[in-house]
Amino acid sequence: MIEENVVSAAGAPHRFTSESIKNCILEAGFTPQLRNQMYENRRKPKQMEIQEIDY
Repeated sequence: MIEENVVSAAGAPHRFTSESIKNCILEAGFTPQLRNQMYENRRKPKQMEIQEIDY
């Protein structure tokens, strides 16, 4: 957490939502897939909770 606190204190904005993660995966040429703890495919929930942390 030290690194995150230093970045935040320096005023650098950082935000990474599930949508931005999905877009990064697609841009890299891969297909995003939700997985469980056993690394098995899992269906996308009907309503996925979006959590945004904006410092």
